[in-house]
Amino acid sequence: MFLQHVGTGLPILTERIVHPHFGCQLSDRQMDLLVELVQSHDIFDFADNSDVRSELCRLFKCDLDASIRVKNVRNVAVLFDAMAQYHLINNNWQYVMGEGRFLTSIKKDGTEKFITSSCLSSSLSRIRRNVSMTASQYAICKSIEQILREE
Repeated sequence: MFLQHVGTGLPILTERIVHPHFGCQLSDRQMDLLVELVQSHDIFDFADNSDVRSELCRLFKCDLDASIRVKNVRNVAVLFDAMAQYHLINNNWQYVMGEGRFLTSIKKDGTEKFITSSCLSSSLSRIRRNVSMTASQYAICKSIEQILREE
């Protein structure tokens, strides 16, 4: 798209505004497995009456009415990093999460804070520095492998 500069009258090129997205295209079976994974590994803190599948679908469409509370940031980082490694979502997932302000966590003082892309990146770095994952994090990675096979 071209616009005209007010002062000089010369054309200027503007960038198209592209909204961040995950590029996620999971089949129904893959989404079922992802819901099982999320529910069994204490990743998110959904309200008792929420439809986990609907919340996850809206998250992947970047169409949430409210943010999702995270139980364990490192597990979230492992989940989304594994999904990116297996090309189930875009590699820029940290940026998308940060820009969309889709996730929150509870601070020690009881207040809620948004999870930033920097927070997710730091969590992944800590996991990689430790070299070994927790049993839960390892199971999350293995479950993502299984989801990939269910194409």
